Amino acid sequence: MRYNRSTLIGTPLFLKNQKLNFSTYPLKNSRPITVSNNIYIKNPWPLLRDCAIKYTRTKTQKEAAVAAVEQSRQFMTAAQSVKLSSAYPVLLYYSLFNLVKCHAYISNALSPLQRLNHGLSAVNGYSTDLDSTHEIEVFNDDPKSSRNAFALYASLCDAKKSARKITLRSFSRSILIGHRTYCEAANISEKFIAARDPQFHQSLNRKGKQNGPMVTFIVSPDDMSRCNISEKSLLRVCGMDSKWKVITKELYFSQHALVIGVHLRTVPSRNALDMPTKIRELSKITSSKLWTVANTDAPNFRRYYFHANAIDTLPQRVAEFAFLFYLGSMARYHPQKYNDLTNGKYGPFINEYLSNAAAQIVYVTGSAIAKRILAQPSVANI
Repeated sequence: MRYNRSTLIGTPLFLKNQKLNFSTYPLKNSRPITVSNNIYIKNPWPLLRDCAIKYTRTKTQKEAAVAAVEQSRQFMTAAQSVKLSSAYPVLLYYSLFNLVKCHAYISNALSPLQRLNHGLSAVNGYSTDLDSTHEIEVFNDDPKSSRNAFALYASLCDAKKSARKITLRSFSRSILIGHRTYCEAANISEKFIAARDPQFHQSLNRKGKQNGPMVTFIVSPDDMSRCNISEKSLLRVCGMDSKWKVITKELYFSQHALVIGVHLRTVPSRNALDMPTKIRELSKITSSKLWTVANTDAPNFRRYYFHANAIDTLPQRVAEFAFLFYLGSMARYHPQKYNDLTNGKYGPFINEYLSNAAAQIVYVTGSAIAKRILAQPSVANI
């Protein structure tokens, strides 16, 4: 038995007579503003090429962004031909690196005349203990000369500025795919808590009048127990600020689960004018705390998670960049150590991650470029 949260918290949220389902990209960048629906696409590369043209301003930017998308596609194609060999993480990394370049061009954060460096260096060598405090150096980003891809990508993902050094643990624990096998190898408790049934609402005050948009998620007690998290510590360990609240409890599959979320009040007289701005703000606040897996399941074609140690780990896409850099660099310069890693206790985790990483790179990073949710559909959804 489940309660309908709309009757407890508010009403379904509509914008111009369209119901707004939860999305990290809820509105189209168009005039007039409209609800953004998923794009169901088997081959995202032509769409990403069109986005590279559509969202850049100058001819030079367009040419550079299109070239970056094409090179990313070529690296991904090459990776598929050598899948799970020691060359695979190298090719995956360079595919992601070029998507980051495209993202930077369309965001006007990088000039085609600037050189983009990796921004990371394994100057202290390589460790096969992924849950260690072994450090990777982070270079400074200099907008006047060569740019730091890692720092630039972090800023595009609205992540806080990184320290001069990051540890293996800080990004390895942030990798969502294969996380359970990683935790078993490292002998630690799991860190990801499912953010279930995300919904937008139009909240109501005590008089029944509209009181601004809200987004809510359900967190089950089973997930909190598996991660050794209490109800009182949930928001703190997930790195959530004062905007996040535990709103109520809901009967969710015979369990009294927590409903947590963010509420942004609007001025009643300006509700219609404020709404698109507030929806975008809600999306930005929640997206910064969510980890995402692209899948082929309706209705959302995404699964969302909170991280139970978000304060000490890198955000998802930034961590994935660092992780692929580390694997690719190790495989390229110290293949014997890479073999030791894949044949050691973290081997099942590495195999699980690399077996699924390609789709995640294309659909999750591609969504940031397209500014829409790119969904890998079944035939029935096309």
